[in-house]
Amino acid sequence: MPNLLGVTPTDISALVGSVAALGTAASGLVDSTKVLRGGISNVGFGWIKKGLHPVEAALVSVLGNEWEIALRGPWINGAAQSDQIAAAKSLIHVGLSPESAPTIATNLLLDVPMFETVVASLKAGTAFTTAQQVEYNKFDSVLTAKLTCAFERADQSYRNASKALAGLFAVVLAAVGGGLVYASKSGFSLTFFASKEFLLSVVAGAVAVPLAPVAKDLTSSLAAAVKAAQGVGAYVRPV
Repeated sequence: MPNLLGVTPTDISALVGSVAALGTAASGLVDSTKVLRGGISNVGFGWIKKGLHPVEAALVSVLGNEWEIALRGPWINGAAQSDQIAAAKSLIHVGLSPESAPTIATNLLLDVPMFETVVASLKAGTAFTTAQQVEYNKFDSVLTAKLTCAFERADQSYRNASKALAGLFAVVLAAVGGGLVYASKSGFSLTFFASKEFLLSVVAGAVAVPLAPVAKDLTSSLAAAVKAAQGVGAYVRPV
């Protein structure tokens, strides 16, 4: 059976598997940075702080200046987003007070006098009037929207930063590996950085991270495609 373009399924599997392994190794290095006071996991928390700024007075009244530490822990540990939002909302509700109500209402574009009566009713344990219930529902909806947006932006920043750092690690690892192969053939020389081997190393590192999660399926698909092409080539007759 002819070997179409000199490529065999084994070659493809080995190439894709190697590049995917490089991506996995780079992702592992990114994950290892978490031992340094959270490392890459700290990325994105700034969006959460920004989202909580309008209601910071309520958090300070409950946890003092350590409120940020209390919320940063679950973020670094990768707790479920819904659980983190629920915990933040609980703390904010507990921290509502007559002193913080005007500031919070102003920051969330609520009716200040009405929201003050809402907080007073909460503290007194009395039932809401219809108007107070409407204002409370508005407060809860606005708060949920702001927290959801903040956590989504934070998660996006974390994922993007992780991929970028993993890509950098992958390129460096690929360049080192390519340099060692080049040195074994031609001896160590700075000409490696002007060679096609260096370019291939950079390309391999660049595609390694996005390729890693789909490597298994891609390998199987490509191998099947090459086998099919080779099967067709076997029946081609010269004219």
